[in-house]
Amino acid sequence: MFFELLDPRIDRRPLLGSPGEEQAEARRVFPELVASSNLRYWRPGDDLQFKGRRLLLGLGATYSLYDLRFADVLNAELGEGCPGVRIDVFDCGDLNDHDFMDYFPVEVQLACTPILGIWEEGSFRRFEQGYRARELALELIGSSHTAAEVGEFVTRIRNDLSERRIDRSD
Repeated sequence: MFFELLDPRIDRRPLLGSPGEEQAEARRVFPELVASSNLRYWRPGDDLQFKGRRLLLGLGATYSLYDLRFADVLNAELGEGCPGVRIDVFDCGDLNDHDFMDYFPVEVQLACTPILGIWEEGSFRRFEQGYRARELALELIGSSHTAAEVGEFVTRIRNDLSERRIDRSD
């Protein structure tokens, strides 16, 4: 679902042309995909109150295959049932460095995505980013998946594509 936004196995050049146009299309479509998923698209001003555990994830929805695969895994897990857990998401590509204060009650120095904020019973508890954010979010929802599996999925696809390019050049 989410991974398909930038899946490198899909040739979008006839429809979109440049990588920049592909990213613009991903930015436009991402909120629509979230609306039809088990995740929730969140913007400042939206409701923060939730009884239970709330995860707020900033994803590189227009540039990170890892984040898109991660969103697919989270969506599937929520579909199987994670009572008392809400996962809100947004696209980090929509923000500049100053905007992050509207999303998290801590100073954010974006080093890598995803970025994760954790709230318990309405109170902010923790912030993580990158691999550790993936690992922690999966752990908190009781997933049997690991952050390493998310990465291995993307790496396998990239390696397969590289091998195909090498085979074609012979």
